[in-house]
Order: sequence, then C-alpha cells, then structure tokens
Amino acid sequence: MIGTMQFQYDWKQDVVIATPNWKIESREDCDVWFKQYMDFLTPFCRKVDVIFVLDNFVVASNIINVWAEYRINLLRNYVRLPYRVHSNRLLNLLLANSSRESNVISQDADSVEEAIAGITASRLEKGLQSVGTNAEVGTIQFQYDAENDVVIAIPNWKIETPADCEVWLKQYTDYLTPFGRKMDLVMVLDDFAVTSQIINVWGEYRMTLVKEHIRFSYRVHVNSLIKIIIKSGAFKYNAASQDADSIEGAIAGIKAARLEAGIR
Repeated sequence: MIGTMQFQYDWKQDVVIATPNWKIESREDCDVWFKQYMDFLTPFCRKVDVIFVLDNFVVASNIINVWAEYRINLLRNYVRLPYRVHSNRLLNLLLANSSRESNVISQDADSVEEAIAGITASRLEKGLQSVGTNAEVGTIQFQYDAENDVVIAIPNWKIETPADCEVWLKQYTDYLTPFGRKMDLVMVLDDFAVTSQIINVWGEYRMTLVKEHIRFSYRVHVNSLIKIIIKSGAFKYNAASQDADSIEGAIAGIKAARLEAGIR
C-alpha cells in the first residue's frame, strides 16, 4: 500500500509542515516518498523551511540506508532549515550517522510550535529572511491534501480596505499559481470577516480568484453577509461556490462534482 503525505503551508511563518503516513519497505517506496515531497516543494522555486512530523513514519531496517540517501537528496535540494517532531530512536540514530557523513543536519523538537520557534531563532542567528507577512496583516493557512487533490484554505482575516483585498488575493495567488492549473478548494471561514463598507469591492477580487485559480470550491462555516455577496457575484460572474458543514463534507461534494463532470 502506498503511503500518503499531508502538507500544510503556514504562510505567516513561511514554514511547510509535512506529516507522512508511511512505512518505507522498498526502493520503490523511497521513489514515491521522494516524489511526494518534490511535487509539493518544487513550485516554491526556493529552499523552504520544513517541519517533519513523524508519528506515523517508519522505515524498515533492510532499506533504511537506501532511504537515507533519498533523504539527503531531499534536504540538499529542497529544504533550508529542517526540524523533526516525534522521530523514533532507530531513525534518530541513522539520521545522526548520515548527517555527519553528508553535513545535512536536521534538528529535533517536541512539538510543531517548538520547531517553529527553533526555525525562527535559526533564521535570526544566520541572518535568513522569511517571506511571511507581519502579524498586523491577515493570514491564510494552506494545506494540500494530496490524496484527494484538494487545497484547504483557512484564512484569519478581517477585510476592511482595498489594500486588504490586494493582500488577501495575493496570498491565494502566490500559493495556487505554482500548481499550474485550477485547483479544487475548501475554504474554512470561521475566522474570516469582511466589513459591509468594502464587501462589494472584495467581491470583485473574489471573482478574479475563482475565475483564474479555482475549479470546484466549497465553503465551510461562512457567515450570512458573505454568503449573500457570494451568491450575487456567482450569478453575475458564473463563479458559484457550494456550502458544507465540514471539511469532510466539502471534499465529498468536490468528488461528486468531479464525477458529475466526468473529471477524475
């Protein structure tokens, strides 16, 4: 059975959180594992700081040295500052040996929050920059569900000005453009608000996003005011979005829409 990888890009911290569900048992597994990382990280067009959450990651003892070579290739070519969370003892021993041999060093942390703090400190110490935004600007947390080929976007935003609309749209376009195609999107809107004075302006920006970057979209927990403007905009621009009570329900709806449209 092929393992899966859950990726989450924290735009504010400029960190990728990778959570593999894998048991590596063969060279073919190593190939697929490496390709999953490569497919997600290549569109950034730069080395990215990555946190590997390893609760459900295992490498069989007979293949661990082969996998280590793939890991070294991954870190050398795609990762700037790597951190591991919940790595097991055998893996730590192997990684320590291969790190000394290849000068590819990964740090350990007890939690994602601790790893982010470590990355932040390392950037400061090394004079490295982040492309993340400052705390005063709204943020969007992106997660790519590779198994279902769905992007999950969780904005933390209060849109109040045209400048906010510009930044909000840029956050989506920066993340979605590298995929090179329109994506199916689930937007979780518990912490998203648009003031009444700017909502029609924001609606125009939303139409641009939908027309250029989104194929099927679902909203989770949208408030009534935003729902009204989205419905009116959908009628005007033919850019409809559906509602769901949960992420799971939204993904099921997207799968049904694909089936109805004859899309795999």
